[in-house]
Amino acid sequence: TELLRVHARHLIATALEVEVTEMVNELKSAGRDVVRNGYLPERSVTTVVGDIEVEVPRIRARDGEPINFASK
Repeated sequence: TELLRVHARHLIATALEVEVTEMVNELKSAGRDVVRNGYLPERSVTTVVGDIEVEVPRIRARDGEPINFASK
């Protein structure tokens, strides 16, 4: 089961990275000056192999306006 949890964590982390990259690109295309800004504290995600801790990427606008990233 530990191997399944490692794979699940990697899969979720990869999906989050893809979503954040897409959002950053969309915001930049819309003329916003945004950058990746590290990660939020780890969150617990419930999966069929149990709870998994994942880091959620953070996006920051250089103009100070808040950006809320929510994974689909």
